[in-house]
Amino acid sequence: DGEQACQIYAENKGQIDLVLLDMFMPKLSGLETFLKLRSINPDAKIILSSGYSENGRAQEIIKYGVSGFIQKPYQVQKMLAMARQILNQQNGPCPGPQ
Repeated sequence: DGEQACQIYAENKGQIDLVLLDMFMPKLSGLETFLKLRSINPDAKIILSSGYSENGRAQEIIKYGVSGFIQKPYQVQKMLAMARQILNQQNGPCPGPQ
């Protein structure tokens, strides 16, 4: 759930390079979790994963500056390619839907 994710991230942020975040989770929403993760680490690299399109409900979180967006269902290779791209870049725009 979102609360547990934030707790784990806070305790291990120096060891976590990338977060794959779902839009809907128990306890904290994807947006609440995203904002809390960014309050812990403003440079956190976070990929949003959602069944909603990038132009739909996911836009709510994307506007806050996620590192990437991947729409469900996705192929593992596409998610891994996006993760590699994000980990290799400094800071920049959100890679488009995969």
